Amino acid sequence: ARFHAVIWPAMLMAAGLEVPRAVFGHGWLLVGGEKMSKSKLTGIAPSQITDVFGSDAFRYYFLSAIAFGQDGSFSWEDLSARYQAELANGLGNLASRVVAMVGRYFDGVVPPLGEPDRGDEFILDGARQATADANAAIDRFEIDDAIDAAKRLVVALNGYITDEEPWVLAKDPAQRERLGTVLAVAVHGLGTLAI
Repeated sequence: ARFHAVIWPAMLMAAGLEVPRAVFGHGWLLVGGEKMSKSKLTGIAPSQITDVFGSDAFRYYFLSAIAFGQDGSFSWEDLSARYQAELANGLGNLASRVVAMVGRYFDGVVPPLGEPDRGDEFILDGARQATADANAAIDRFEIDDAIDAAKRLVVALNGYITDEEPWVLAKDPAQRERLGTVLAVAVHGLGTLAI
């Protein structure tokens, strides 16, 4: 901390450059309740994880499972469970279903948003709230809270798709505009999550 909080800012000031507004120290990673250590053979190379789950899941896990700046425990079981529940089943299935329905029912072109009803507005408001909550959490260095805001939107979108049943709407030509609105709202939500 001495280098980053004293020496580096002094060097920047001497050079006439702006100094950092914050200095942040990370916590320790624990495995089996003990700090990772090569001598105790509790260390895990990042490549061991990325070879199995990929780099995006690696980043997602460590940013969502451990409060930034705090000590946190790693376990293969927790990583696997979060990967399956939150990424594969939650976000992955949602994105896959929505993209497939836009492809099937609208030839891959996102339909225009029609007149939104209360359910649509709930999702659109939820997307705006998730964005505001995530931005505020990031400004506070609470990355896990930012990801929680996105996870709440995933849950809301999955519930919305289940409630609206676009596959049923697609069977009724009179419901074509409603189907378009439902899928437009879902695509908007996915876009918010991507950002």
